[in-house]
Parts: sequence; structure tokens; C-alpha cells
Amino acid sequence: MSLSVLVVENNPVIQRAVSAILEQEGCLVQTAENGLDALNKLKEDTPDLLFTDLVMPYVSGEQLCRIVKTNPS
Repeated sequence: MSLSVLVVENNPVIQRAVSAILEQEGCLVQTAENGLDALNKLKEDTPDLLFTDLVMPYVSGEQLCRIVKTNPS
């Protein structure tokens, strides 16, 4: 069984690099361009791991982690 990962990164170069490394390791990777996009994706699917940038537009990585941590699902 593969680990599912949501990579949240607003820099497309870093997002592709992190995603490629995780995929090489056998992870199933989804991506989001910012924290707001990530929250929308989290409504549809719950990944095993959330890999996020801290400085992003709309919802920062720190805010995203607080929201995910307080959500019981």
C-alpha cells in the first residue's frame, strides 16, 4: 500500500521537485498551489501525509496545519 501525500507549495519548481522525489519513493502524490486550494482538496480526500510550505497566499502553511489539526476527520 502506497503512502498518499498532499504537497502544498506555491512555487511550481519546488512543487514539481518534491512531488517527483515522493513519487520515486512510491508515494501517491496530489498537489495544491496554496492553502485554500489544499483545504478544498482535503474536503474530497484525506492524505496520509501533508507536506506544506509555510509562506503562501490566502492561507499560510501554519494556518493550514492549525485548521487540519482541529478538524476531527
